[in-house]
Amino acid sequence: MNRYKAVIDLIRREDVTLFVGSGCSIASKAPSVSKLTQNVWRLLEPDYRDGDAKNSLQEVTENLVVQEGNDRTKLNHILEDSFSNLTPSSFHKLLIQIPHFHTIITTNYDSLIETAYTFDYFQVIASDSELVTADSRKVQLLKIHGDLKHKDKIVITKTDYRRFLETPKNCLLWSRITAEFTSKHIVFVGYSADDQNILNLIEHVKNKTSDSIKQMYLIAPTLKKVQEKRMTDLGVIIINGTGDEFLQTVVSSLKESFGDDKYNNICSQDTLSRFALLNDILFSFENDGTHTSITRWRSSNGTPAPLMMNLSTKSKDLISGKTPIKMTEIVTGFGVPMYPLTEDELSSFRMSINDLRINGVNEMKQVLIGPAVDEIDIAFVSGDRSIDCRCKAKKYAVNGVCHILIPTPIYNLELKIDFSNISKHVFTGNLTTKLNEGQFEELDKAIRWTKLLASIQNNVDITLHLGPLKLENLKLTSKNESLPSYRDWLKYCTNIDDIEKASNTIMPRYDGFTPSNFLFSKIIRSYLKHEAFVDTPRDAYKSFTVDVDKGHFLANGDGVARVIYKINAPILFCGVEYSIPEERVLLHHCKIESIEVIDGEKERLHITTNQYDTAQYEYCDEEEPDYLIENEEIEH
Repeated sequence: MNRYKAVIDLIRREDVTLFVGSGCSIASKAPSVSKLTQNVWRLLEPDYRDGDAKNSLQEVTENLVVQEGNDRTKLNHILEDSFSNLTPSSFHKLLIQIPHFHTIITTNYDSLIETAYTFDYFQVIASDSELVTADSRKVQLLKIHGDLKHKDKIVITKTDYRRFLETPKNCLLWSRITAEFTSKHIVFVGYSADDQNILNLIEHVKNKTSDSIKQMYLIAPTLKKVQEKRMTDLGVIIINGTGDEFLQTVVSSLKESFGDDKYNNICSQDTLSRFALLNDILFSFENDGTHTSITRWRSSNGTPAPLMMNLSTKSKDLISGKTPIKMTEIVTGFGVPMYPLTEDELSSFRMSINDLRINGVNEMKQVLIGPAVDEIDIAFVSGDRSIDCRCKAKKYAVNGVCHILIPTPIYNLELKIDFSNISKHVFTGNLTTKLNEGQFEELDKAIRWTKLLASIQNNVDITLHLGPLKLENLKLTSKNESLPSYRDWLKYCTNIDDIEKASNTIMPRYDGFTPSNFLFSKIIRSYLKHEAFVDTPRDAYKSFTVDVDKGHFLANGDGVARVIYKINAPILFCGVEYSIPEERVLLHHCKIESIEVIDGEKERLHITTNQYDTAQYEYCDEEEPDYLIENEEIEH
C-alpha cells in the first residue's frame, strides 16, 4: 500500500503546506549543517573556540559574530561561498510540478527553490513588507530564516534563534507561519528528527495556538526510537522515505487522480489547469454544478497530444459475442456498429493525455468500442464517362466485411464488400441507399448522384475506384423487388432543375424526395413548360361518377374520359408558392360500370379505369388551349 496515500489525499485537496529543510539541498552540493559548522569553526580564533560547542552551528556562528565585534561580514561571506551558484536537483524539479502546494516554507538560505520555479505565478517572501504586497494567486515561498538577498533577516546564530521565537522582527510573517499551521497540514521534508530548531518552532506554534494546529507529517529515512518518540510527542506522524521518493510518488499519483480530481471538484480548476500546463497540455473545462468535464484540449508546445485509452479484459476479442449499438454520430447519416464494454472492463478503462488520466473512475457510464473509421477517395465511373461521381467516403471493416459509407447531397449510400469471399476476381456485395431527411443542397451534385443510381438500376457497366483499388464491370443485382425507383429520384431532381430554368429563378431551398414532393414537381413543371406528362391514375380517377343527360351514353365498350379539375389552393414547393388554376386529365380505357337514374332528364354514370392503365396530365390556365386533345399528344 502507498505509505504516502494519506498525505497525497490532502495534497489533492490543496490542503498541505510543504516545509523544506536543508536536507533537500544536499544533492545540489549545498553543505550539510555539520559541514557548514566545520567551515565556520575554522574561522574562529583560539580564544573563541569552545570545544563543547564545536558541533553546534548556532554556537559557532554566535562566537564568530562576537569575535568580529558583532560584525556579520565574515559570516555572510562564508554563507555566500556555501550557497551561491547551486543548481536545482531532482527534488526541486519535481517540486515545481506540483501546483497543489500554494505555500512553501523553508529555513534554507540558498535560492534553489526560486531558481527552479521559472513561472510568473511564484514569489519569494522574506519580510513583512514583501508579505503586504503578496499575491494570493501565486505560489508563495516563505523564507523564514532569510537568505542571501535578505542578509539582515538571516537566522543562524543562537541569539538569532532566540529573537526569532521570542521577539520576531517580522510579526506579520510570523503570524502567517502560525496561520499555515492552523489552516493547512504541514509536511516536513529534508529535516532531521534531531533538528532542535524545528522542534522548538513546533512547540512554540503549538503554545501560541493552544494546540489547535492541524496534523503534521515528517518525511524522513529510518529514525531511532528516541527520535520517533520526540516527534510523536509533538503530534507529528512519521513516514519513512526520502524527499525525492515522496515527490515522485506525489507527481505520479496526481497524474493518475487527475480525472477524479477534475470530475469530483477535488481541487480548483486553476490548479488543474496549471498541473496540465506543466505536462504540456491546455484544457478547457465545463462545470454542470455537480461535476467538471473536459470540453477540449490541445498541446501547449506544438507537439502532438494524442489521447491514449487502456483497459483490462479477460476476452481476446472485445467485439465477439456482444450486441452492437448503431451510432449515427460517428459518420453522419450512417449507423456504425459500436460494442459496449462490460462492467469489469469499464471499471478499468483509462483515458490519458501525456500520461494524465483525464477520466474519473465513475465518470464513464458507458464506453463503446468499434472499428476504426478511415477516409478514402472513391469514384464511380462509366465506360463512356457519362457517369463520373467522386467524393470522400468513410470505410470500416468488421469480420472481414468492408463497409464503404458514401454521403451524397440527396441520399446516403453504403456498400458492403466481403473481401474474404473473393473467387476468380469476383465478389458479391450489398448496396443500401437511404434518402436524407429534410432538405438538401447543391442540385447539380444531387442530379449527378441520382443519375448514378438510375444507371446502376439500368445495368450500366460502372467501374468503382476505392483509393488504389479498381473494381471493373460493377454489376449489382437486386434481390429485393421493393427497392425504390432510382429513376424517380433522378426525375425529381431534373424536374427541379427544369422548374428553375423555366421560371428563371433559384429556389430558396431544395426539399427532399417524397412521393408528394415528386408529384408537385411534375405538376409545376407541366404548368411552367406547357407540357403534359404520363402517370398512373390517382385514386380519385380510378372510380368516379359523372352526371349527364339521360340516354347520352351507352354502357358498351371502353371510352376516353377528359376531366377538368379546378385547383383552388396554391402549391408550396421548395419554399415557393405556385398558383395553378386548372388540372386536365385524359383517361384511357374507361368503362361505364352502371347507370343510375337521377330523374326524368339526368342520369349518373359510374365509371372505372383500368388499374394498369396510364393517364395523361396537364396543368394550365383556364383559357389555355387543350394540348392533350388538339395537339394529339395522347399516349396509349
